[in-house]
Amino acid sequence: MAKLILPFLLFVAISGCSDSPEMAYSKHYTMSQCLEFIEAETGLALQVYTDGPKKVNGKLSNGHYFGCEYVDTGTQGVIFEGVYFYDSEPPVDE
Repeated sequence: MAKLILPFLLFVAISGCSDSPEMAYSKHYTMSQCLEFIEAETGLALQVYTDGPKKVNGKLSNGHYFGCEYVDTGTQGVIFEGVYFYDSEPPVDE
């Protein structure tokens, strides 16, 4: 179940979008570091849908999805994988 967040987010973000967003991935040692990183990198507010100790996901205020998930690895120990989607090109001011 833990490995379903990234493929699910990728499917949801790409389906229904004519301009597919880009995906950014990161690794952190705590859930709060993961969430703070996504908020700082995007400059957008996080709208949380799933809020648990091992998984937090939702939408950014621009409508793209984000998620942070607990992963227990053999070589890196416990990490929190973060992913968020963003537009590949900035909007054009008119």
